[in-house]
Amino acid sequence: MRKYDFHISIFCLTLFLLVFVVQNGFAGETSSGPDRVLGGHTFLVISNMADPFISTRFGSVTMGGIGNWHLGVDIPLQGSVVLTQGDYLLGIFGLGIDCQFQITDSMALRTALGGIILSGVNTNALLCFGASIAYAFSGGISLNVIRNRNFKLSLSADINQDNILMIRPGEFVAESLGAGMLKTDSLLDQTNATGITLGAEAAWALFDFLGSYGMIIYKYEFPPADSNILTPGIGISFDMFPLLKFPFGIGLNYKAAVDIEDLRYPTHNLGVGLFVTGRENILIGLEIIGNVNNIENIFIVSGLNAVFRIRYYW
Repeated sequence: MRKYDFHISIFCLTLFLLVFVVQNGFAGETSSGPDRVLGGHTFLVISNMADPFISTRFGSVTMGGIGNWHLGVDIPLQGSVVLTQGDYLLGIFGLGIDCQFQITDSMALRTALGGIILSGVNTNALLCFGASIAYAFSGGISLNVIRNRNFKLSLSADINQDNILMIRPGEFVAESLGAGMLKTDSLLDQTNATGITLGAEAAWALFDFLGSYGMIIYKYEFPPADSNILTPGIGISFDMFPLLKFPFGIGLNYKAAVDIEDLRYPTHNLGVGLFVTGRENILIGLEIIGNVNNIENIFIVSGLNAVFRIRYYW
């Protein structure tokens, strides 16, 4: 592991702990209800972004979608396996739960568990990619630094554990034929990644029907991944209930994830959501989230997911 990566992580974590110690001098008023209500506006934050709210909550996410890997050139892999130029179409299905417990006026602990199944749809993807099962666990802490009637700023720190089990029938057949025997070790492949995530999240109520929110997240994954990802994002939340007594709202956001060591190829992510409103303690919505990453037209990854989400606050 590069030394400066370790130093950056320790520095950020130390800064977070220092703010935690002194935060009572900066925090302002408290709220009797869910703290996702600021200035009379009930925030509708899409699930692809973090938010600064620390109220106790429990929620679930169900998602389905489709992704595509486009290769502009042939890419040789281990042995005789070659990813040929073309499109690799993938089906996506995922489930997740998250819960958060507010333990003081300014601090909350949270955890989340989720799983995603990816499966090849077209022939290219079925043979070369096969299928994979990814599951992840995270646990962390959020801390209110500034809070008043219309504005809230929080800091967060999380530990993440990601695991992926891949089933590769194409590689299994190619390796077995080349060796003249069954190569079962090429059929299954498992990878694991552990990382830390440090972030700052903010929300600002402009009117009782309109609010904006943003975040900046730094994630470091330990070797073998050994990556440094910075993700800024911004969004708006529009609730029609205060204006028209119509119990629906719309959310829209954008974020970009970029490797700190190579800023040329960010992953762009756009989300839009339609939510049921009128109840401060319940969030129900349908979201559409898309992403794309283009590396010099040689490797283009894109995806589009529909997400049904429900969360209860108290």
